[in-house]
Amino acid sequence: MLKHVLLLVLVAMLICESLFFSDDVLLNSTALNADEVFVMEDSNIYDALIARFMYAEPSTLNQKQLTVATLIIFDAEMMNGGLCQFFVNDYNGYAKYVHDALGEVGAIEMQEHYSNFVSQNDIDVTQMDSFRIASTHDYAKQFDRFPYGAFDNTFSEIYQKENLGNLLLIYARIHREEIFD
Repeated sequence: MLKHVLLLVLVAMLICESLFFSDDVLLNSTALNADEVFVMEDSNIYDALIARFMYAEPSTLNQKQLTVATLIIFDAEMMNGGLCQFFVNDYNGYAKYVHDALGEVGAIEMQEHYSNFVSQNDIDVTQMDSFRIASTHDYAKQFDRFPYGAFDNTFSEIYQKENLGNLLLIYARIHREEIFD
């Protein structure tokens, strides 16, 4: 049943490619500077981070921006469909940055959980070509490759202690000038 729900979510995402905020917020947030962003409420700051970094190319980012972009994408994919979805959608190659980014924001237990999963399943996060899909059938095969359900359940438990959204906001406040330069 969980596979079917995940497949439906994946199909909906592939068809819609929608964000959870309006196009006006997206268009305006990408041009805001640090002073304008950090007077907003936390949810709007997070939306501004999403708008600025969701589709960023890693090679164009400084180290602080790369940390934010990596975790924005990782958090969004994990909350929407889990680790399998993150891996299949990792066309920009962010999977290789997750370990360091989690450590950078202080998500140590989450970092260990991610690293253990990658290591135990012999996943080379620098070569994600084997995770590419063309159909929902391909996604189902990907989902069966590794114990994603167990990873996602433990991730959810850890998230209660290490809320990635909150850790990102703290990190963004500390490094605001480097992130919004």
